Amino acid sequence: PGGANLRHLALPGANPGTWSFEFKRFPKHAWETSLEALRTGKIQTAPIISHRLPLEKTLDAVKLMAEHSEPFYKILINPALDRA
Repeated sequence: PGGANLRHLALPGANPGTWSFEFKRFPKHAWETSLEALRTGKIQTAPIISHRLPLEKTLDAVKLMAEHSEPFYKILINPALDRA
């Protein structure tokens, strides 16, 4: 639902349908550098977001990831979609 056509999306080194909650230390100023790269378009996120869901569908997103009921790369939970 609301996703990209994953049959044509090939990301080097990507393992479709996996998820993790690893937290590692970031180098100093990594967040600022990352946000600037996003803001200026140096990093493109649209190709890796396969699903965009409202906050009320968070449980559905978790089930999709746990059960692998359909292909996914990244799932974006956007509370603003609840108001749309």
